[in-house]
Amino acid sequence: MLKTERTLNGLTGNVSALQLGNPNGRPLLAVHGWMDNAASFIPVAKQLSHENWISVDLPGHGKSEGRPKRDCATLRL
Repeated sequence: MLKTERTLNGLTGNVSALQLGNPNGRPLLAVHGWMDNAASFIPVAKQLSHENWISVDLPGHGKSEGRPKRDCATLRL
């Protein structure tokens, strides 16, 4: 299975991503949940390796840059 690390220019800094599977396959965007990272999709991508997975690290997670100090995140339950 192909595994390529990518860096994307985000609005608040660089965002890290993994491209997994078949680069010619159907593109699937995978976004992790709270306190996780892009690598959590590797086991699923191995099972569905015919797809073109783009798995991103949200700001402040994995290899992505953190959010600016002036920025904040809220969690509503």
